[in-house]
Amino acid sequence: MNTFFTIQLKGYSDQPIYDEHPLLGTFRTRWTDVYQQHQTLKEAIEAVLALAKQAEWPSDTFIPDAFFITDHEKKLVLSGAFKEAGVSYFEPIFDDKQIEDIQEECSKLRSEASFEGGWDNHETARCLRHQADMLSLKLVDKHYENNLIIQYYRGQ
Repeated sequence: MNTFFTIQLKGYSDQPIYDEHPLLGTFRTRWTDVYQQHQTLKEAIEAVLALAKQAEWPSDTFIPDAFFITDHEKKLVLSGAFKEAGVSYFEPIFDDKQIEDIQEECSKLRSEASFEGGWDNHETARCLRHQADMLSLKLVDKHYENNLIIQYYRGQ
């Protein structure tokens, strides 16, 4: 079995409104970028920490504000936000009732975002979708609940 862990970055990018006249203005778009793959979870976490310390992002136009690590089955392993020269890990949720509550909250936020987008309140809709995305990053797969490597790094 080929096991690997993928680091993905969530963030935003400022893009020019007109390609031929980039100084006339920009618009901001949110996106997720696959950053790297590693053979072990420890290597993936170390790569995230190194990226946060150097604070130099893979692209001049893409600024990440959160990261998440998935396994080879695309199950969420660990997530967090970038902060000044480091990371803060999101508190994972494993309780079934709390998982259900978060999924319901995410659904409500996305529904409200859809409504706001229909009224051309695009920035409000974007913020609501972002809140839902950040909440959903707490839904770590139960397989990783007692993982010692994750507990070690979260305890630092």
